[in-house]
Amino acid sequence: MLRSFCQSNKHRLKPAHLRSGIAAEKFARQWLCSQGLECIANNFCCKAGEIDLILIDRGCLVIAEVRYRSKDSHGGALASVTNRKQHRIIRATALWLKLHPDLTTMPLRFDVVAIEGPLHSAKVDWCKCAFDTTA
Repeated sequence: MLRSFCQSNKHRLKPAHLRSGIAAEKFARQWLCSQGLECIANNFCCKAGEIDLILIDRGCLVIAEVRYRSKDSHGGALASVTNRKQHRIIRATALWLKLHPDLTTMPLRFDVVAIEGPLHSAKVDWCKCAFDTTA
């Protein structure tokens, strides 16, 4: 069951960078599902941070951060996941797991899905185990 947690105003036009980010997350979700993962939730938001995608991969709980760059002029998508961003994802994951204690026994993995270029011909770089809770 796919659930989106962030509340948004659907009637208000979002800025272009947010629209492209939403499209990239949808692209990443579909791409990961085509690789055999099951998406169980997306866009979990809390004070600590946000989780883009929450998936299951062969018995492992996967927290995926999606990074999109239409051009590499501002640096690559993978390089944009800073230590600060990692800490925010880890804190948000801890809260999400408190809300879903039945999943705390599963192994946990933090992945980054870096998408570069136009989505119709994007290059996808899936970095499994991109960081861990000691980040």
